[in-house]
Amino acid sequence: MNCYHHNEEVSVAQCHDCRKGLCVSCSKKFSFPICTVCNTIRIQNEKSQIIKDLLFAYGFGLLVMFMISKFSIHKQPKNVGFLFYLAMFYGYSGIVPGWKILDKGFPKMYFNLSIFYFGYLLIKLFAAIFIGFFVLPFMTFKHIRRLIQLNKIK
Repeated sequence: MNCYHHNEEVSVAQCHDCRKGLCVSCSKKFSFPICTVCNTIRIQNEKSQIIKDLLFAYGFGLLVMFMISKFSIHKQPKNVGFLFYLAMFYGYSGIVPGWKILDKGFPKMYFNLSIFYFGYLLIKLFAAIFIGFFVLPFMTFKHIRRLIQLNKIK
């Protein structure tokens, strides 16, 4: 079997994703044997997942902030300013990364829609808000740094 990109070269490895033959130079191009096409697909998939994570976290924060500010039973006083809404946006945006961290450490629990299950979800929600307050900037920085790294890969 010959290399997919260099037909005159004998293949020494296979691409991890598509199983095409790779020569010595193609197999050493990346940290593990993968063809350029499959590597580009992996990079695009990782970029889209990062963008989805960021949009979901900040979109959720924006949506909850809007819903609470518009449909709250108690109207906010007239002197509530930009900083209050910014704090609400930041706090609610942190729920998503906080919840993801709790999902990694906490077991999934199902109580068949009992009062215990709702109590568990409520405790988990407050824990996610607290943890997300600290995790959100690190998650954002990590995702943006990774996007910059991925954009530098040729």
